[in-house]
Amino acid sequence: MPHPRKIDTALIGIVITIVLQLAGGLWWAATMSGRVDKLEADVAPARQVAETVARLDERFKAMEASTQRIERKMDAAETRR
Repeated sequence: MPHPRKIDTALIGIVITIVLQLAGGLWWAATMSGRVDKLEADVAPARQVAETVARLDERFKAMEASTQRIERKMDAAETRR
């Protein structure tokens, strides 16, 4: 039968290992949270730019459609002459 003192020492070693791993995991999670916060702050202006580009793209499509209508009307007017 193992000596009770050795069992307590092994148990203490396991508990210390688990506590250290938990502390390491918490530190890693805090570091990742800080990185994510920084990346979100860096990406926020890019979102605004993407929205602006999308609006400009829609305006361009509308202008292109208007230009095509004008060209068709001009072509029709030229063929009537």
